[in-house]
Amino acid sequence: MHAWNIVECDGREYQVDCTFEDPGGNGINYDYFMRGDEFMSETHILKMVERPYFKELPKCPEDYAPARKLHNVRNTQKVNIEKLP
Repeated sequence: MHAWNIVECDGREYQVDCTFEDPGGNGINYDYFMRGDEFMSETHILKMVERPYFKELPKCPEDYAPARKLHNVRNTQKVNIEKLP
């Protein structure tokens, strides 16, 4: 089993998988940061765990626009997303 998060930012939901972001100590990548359902469905299958407080999972219709500059970036330094244009 593998778990990842659906987060809300600026009133919309996005998927974030911190496990897939960790390339094993070889820097940082942002491929699975603030992504929409279409991208995530290429490598992830959403299966809802039964919980009384969930009726259905939120939809994540698109990638978070400010984070798009980070996707496919490979570096060894942390990036402050608040400073992205």
